[in-house]
Amino acid sequence: MQHHLFMARSLTLPSRPSAGAARIAAFISPHGFGHAARCSAVLSALHRRIPQMHVDIFTLTPRWFFERSIDAPFSYHEHRTDIGMIQPSPLHENLEKTIAHLEGFIPFDPQWIDRIARQLDRWGCRLVLCDIAPTGIAVARRAGIPSVLVENFTWDWIYRAYAEKDRRFAIAACYLRERFQEADAHIQTEPLCRKVPWADMTVPPISRPFRTPPAEVRRQLGVPETAPLVLITMGGFQTDYDFWDALGAHREIWFIIPGAGARSDAGPNIICLPQDSPFFHPDLVRCADVVVAKSGYSTIAEVCQAGAAYACVLRPDFPEAQVLEAYIRSRLESIFMTEAEFQSGRWLDRGLLHLLARRRRRRAPSDGADKVAAFIHARLRNGNKIT
Repeated sequence: MQHHLFMARSLTLPSRPSAGAARIAAFISPHGFGHAARCSAVLSALHRRIPQMHVDIFTLTPRWFFERSIDAPFSYHEHRTDIGMIQPSPLHENLEKTIAHLEGFIPFDPQWIDRIARQLDRWGCRLVLCDIAPTGIAVARRAGIPSVLVENFTWDWIYRAYAEKDRRFAIAACYLRERFQEADAHIQTEPLCRKVPWADMTVPPISRPFRTPPAEVRRQLGVPETAPLVLITMGGFQTDYDFWDALGAHREIWFIIPGAGARSDAGPNIICLPQDSPFFHPDLVRCADVVVAKSGYSTIAEVCQAGAAYACVLRPDFPEAQVLEAYIRSRLESIFMTEAEFQSGRWLDRGLLHLLARRRRRRAPSDGADKVAAFIHARLRNGNKIT
């Protein structure tokens, strides 16, 4: 089999590892931005414990995301680390294209695994952190260094859910399940899609810490400090919406929409931001009263930490959605809507005003990232032994 999907190039940031730096590698799924956000929070927390740490990041998630998310110095290596699900939009997956990509990706190319393992050995990497990118586990095993898997679901669990529609997903799930079980340490993060008895620990939701006070973020955006503010986000997807007129009709409410780009039809109460906006996304979440989004891990973690309300767009065809949506119902002030209701803007009158009228709950910052960092740090200090 030709492993044509293992195409890559490496880009090194100006910040290079200093002599004696503790060097680790991170293999991160590029499926949306949620895995990169979670791993960035862990790496930043670990850097606070190991100031001399340098990270080698392997992923297709854009480099700018890590430049704005990680405090630690790092090098960026543009490699495909997993397939995930091929999605034409944030609310729809393409099963046939996903299978086509998987068949070009698994079993993993042994030459690629060997080459990356040799690189890690030359660099003196002491550990591989994997946010559901199974190639990192295979590379670590080949290099003879420990691997730590961080997940709230793994791809084999996702693919099993599609096996009735296409048996080829069962084949991929079987192969990847074996790869995930080869991790030296296994950390699960809430909300969990499947609890496994062999996990070393379970931690609360992980999100990047806030940076800028809400009042300052609103000032920079030009939003009055006491005005109702709604954030509409679909994670790492560029998205077209049909509800611009409906938003403009609610002039008393301000709307922030990352990933929408510049639009001539946006009303004066609508702020459209590019996908790589200089505004730190968790800060946008914290300054909003309501977040309108699909049920995604990093959005849930950030909303929980911020104490905002959640207007959730349902994803009935996604295996993880049922678990994530149940978590939202149990922990947050929330409403739920179908995709059709979302695009029509009917949620503005039917649920949004009700959410804005509710009192925001007070939330304590999640310490999930620090718990993971403490676990990894203890193992590194223990002579690299993961037990």
